Amino acid sequence: MMAKTKEGTEQKLDATLLENGRVPEDIDISQRSEDPALFSGKSLRKMLKWRNPFETKKPKNGRGGTIFLILNTMIGSGILNQPQVFADSGIIGAFLMYGISCYAIWLGLQLLIEVGVAHKALGFTEVANLAFGRRGDLLVDWSIVVGNFGALLSYMVVISGELTVLLEGWTGESGKWYTSELFNLPLATLFLVLPFCLQRFYGHFVLISIFSIFAISTVLVVVLFFGPTVGADDRAASGAINWFSLSGTFSSLGSALFALSCAYAAFHAFEAMRRNTGAAWAGATTPAVVIGAGMCTSMGLAGYLSFRDYTEGDILDNFSGSGWDFMKILLIIHLLLYIPIDFVVMRHSVCKIFGWNVDTMHIAPYLVLTAILLAFTAGCVMALYAVGVAEGDAFGYILDFTGGLTAPILSFICPGAFYLKLMPRKDAPNWDLAFALLIFGFITIVLAPAATIYSIVEEYSS
Repeated sequence: MMAKTKEGTEQKLDATLLENGRVPEDIDISQRSEDPALFSGKSLRKMLKWRNPFETKKPKNGRGGTIFLILNTMIGSGILNQPQVFADSGIIGAFLMYGISCYAIWLGLQLLIEVGVAHKALGFTEVANLAFGRRGDLLVDWSIVVGNFGALLSYMVVISGELTVLLEGWTGESGKWYTSELFNLPLATLFLVLPFCLQRFYGHFVLISIFSIFAISTVLVVVLFFGPTVGADDRAASGAINWFSLSGTFSSLGSALFALSCAYAAFHAFEAMRRNTGAAWAGATTPAVVIGAGMCTSMGLAGYLSFRDYTEGDILDNFSGSGWDFMKILLIIHLLLYIPIDFVVMRHSVCKIFGWNVDTMHIAPYLVLTAILLAFTAGCVMALYAVGVAEGDAFGYILDFTGGLTAPILSFICPGAFYLKLMPRKDAPNWDLAFALLIFGFITIVLAPAATIYSIVEEYSS
């Protein structure tokens, strides 16, 4: 990427200049050139070009590509759980939760990048180190690892579960080894997940993000238009609509945060932009957050009103029969194209913890590390099935707990704390908002996991 020095000369920001995620003091990162078009012909040709997974050349994305990257980072498997969020929290509770959470997530994204640009630090870990030293960057990296590991678990739970349903329907056999999750998950991981996860950089996933969002948007449209018909009998057997539940709102907060949060990938997306400025970042994140929140809200409201008391943790479980197989196939495609997003960020943080540079790592340890991380994740999912944990239960608990634990740290507490620590109050226009975001983060990190644990204990003790 090109930048102008203070003397006005062009200088290339290569891997040496970006060592440790810091930009040298004589480089003005706000002066990088940018094509104003969302997708110019040249950028589209570059995007369609096959990406060598072992290359160390970092991407350069425009506004449109960044919007799709952020949107795909938000809209993962969590969107399928949003009807249950409405069922548990009530319609009013869900809308309140979405409104507050979306603004807080958007604010956190802006504060993070404002601090990073001000201190010429293009990395979450680097900003954390500036603010709180080694303890700060370890907190960030471990939070990313735990949160993204939980996310990967949920994706693999859904993929393996839906594959089993499809295989049983197509073969007419149930309970056979060749239709079970313990058989299809290792194969899917090896042949469908691993190839995409060999890519080194998050910013190179623009094209697969477009296909991924198209797939899940199609599923959303089907739920919106066909859910009321499919769920007619369920609605007739249900009680009154749940308008508000305080305990349900708190217990579902983790799932909502899981579905909407994307702060862990903020600097990965920002660094891959052609123009590293706060204005360019806001221009990409604002529509992405609004669209993502709208998709989750639409899925949640339509799914709950269609099936009411019989709403499943994974809304596609309400669509039974071979006639809906195409929805499950679209979902599998979406998640297969989504897993690399979270995996690449998690792998980056794992390497940061151990002091490795994944961007320039030799091919041999790079392949071994990628294979080990994927195998361990798939193994944990297989263990969940082996001990008899149902897909819907595992799915909901994973989202509620990991989302409620790590999302507040990365989306609220860290952005607020970094801003307060590194930005002088007299020169920081968002100081009061940062303080409010920090308090909100501490509240959610206590209430959301506690409410989830209470719900689990209450369910199994009754």
